[in-house]
Amino acid sequence: MKRLFVILIVLSVFADVYAKRDYSEEKGLIAVSDSTKVEISVMKGDILVTPTSRDSIFFYCIKSAGDGLSADDVSVEVDTTHSNIVRISCSWKNPDDDYRGDIEVLLPLRIFLSRVFTTSGKINIDGVKGECSVECFEGDINIKRFDGSLDIFNMHGNINVADSRMIRKIENLEGNITADLRGESSDSVFIKTAGGKISLRISGASNASIFMETKNGKVTVSDYFSDRTVSENECVKRVTLNAGKSRIEVRNIEGDIELKPLN
Repeated sequence: MKRLFVILIVLSVFADVYAKRDYSEEKGLIAVSDSTKVEISVMKGDILVTPTSRDSIFFYCIKSAGDGLSADDVSVEVDTTHSNIVRISCSWKNPDDDYRGDIEVLLPLRIFLSRVFTTSGKINIDGVKGECSVECFEGDINIKRFDGSLDIFNMHGNINVADSRMIRKIENLEGNITADLRGESSDSVFIKTAGGKISLRISGASNASIFMETKNGKVTVSDYFSDRTVSENECVKRVTLNAGKSRIEVRNIEGDIELKPLN
């Protein structure tokens, strides 16, 4: 009976918190040409980007505001004034106020994604293409099946990249990095975190020279690459695959680095 009473109190608190928030939604279609590039930015909130068979971009935003504020003060703007560029943004007048805009964007398969940014929130990108910079100050970044080049920046949160190509740069201030190095790499790839674990998978057929160093941790290389690995010590290792055409530099300050084969 006592446990049930505690659960009811907790549920009551959560209900009270959410009841104080004001919600509204906004959605729309954006007509685009084949060469259009898309930029998405949110002052605070989650971003989801997926493909669609539509001819137009579709966006859907859930806007919310804290106690005493109105969700109608959250503005979703679509800027098409620049040639072949569509900018979708969600913002409000005072960045410190308790507003939020969670947005989902569906991109036609012929459209290119060029930038995704949020100060605080999750970023999920799946099955689209482009030459994209993905940026977040606080929150996890998850990217799957991205067809094109990627530059990824995070300050506090994990980064996960799977079944994508081609990674050019991944930088994280505090958080884990997990990435597949699939297909032909850029001439130069840079991956770094200051605090967290870096886990990489790469195909043995890749043409790359991989340099891995951690200041306070351990570099572990799968036995699959044992005949192509040079170890200076447990903190520094080099792996050369085939002619070593691409240079992949992996650095960690406080954490381990792990390299495994990609099936």
